Amino acid sequence: TKILSLLTTHADNPVVLSHALSVLWDLAHCFQSVKSYLVSEGLSKIIDLIERHIDNPVLLDKAFGTLWNLHRYWPVTYKKRAIAVTLKALEKHIKKLGLQTCIIGFLNQFVITDSAVRDLVIENDGVRLLLQIQQQVDDKTKEIVTDEKNEKEQDKRKEHYDRISQMIFGTLNYLAKTELGRKYICLLYTSD
Repeated sequence: TKILSLLTTHADNPVVLSHALSVLWDLAHCFQSVKSYLVSEGLSKIIDLIERHIDNPVLLDKAFGTLWNLHRYWPVTYKKRAIAVTLKALEKHIKKLGLQTCIIGFLNQFVITDSAVRDLVIENDGVRLLLQIQQQVDDKTKEIVTDEKNEKEQDKRKEHYDRISQMIFGTLNYLAKTELGRKYICLLYTSD
């Protein structure tokens, strides 16, 4: 309760918010009771924080990391708002592939467990956005030049890009399970 209150009382203090989110992320990862409490008392505060600090990649990373641990327990009332702010964050930081890992990871888990969320992603032009990010991942992967001196670093980068691709296509796969999703994905692929 005290940690959650910091999200409101220190709403404009990124340092305090960062520490508070780190604690919430860890607790939500470890304890079922914390997950239940955060869903009932904390979702609105975390979404408010994302909307307020949409330009701060560090806070977004921690906020979406926390939400990632809660996706199975969301009440219907927050889903529309959550998807809107998630897609907004993806578009805002479309060039930051490191941050995309956490946001797309959250989105991926959310669409896997909830068919209503799939429709919201499609209706909010999320398919086109995911395909744009995938194009960037493809371009970045092509830029990796084989160099024996930096082989480990290059392998790390490739592994990171592969992980993002897996999450993007995993998300698209679940979106394609809906009739609307199949039509939309086919339309985009044929038009592009």
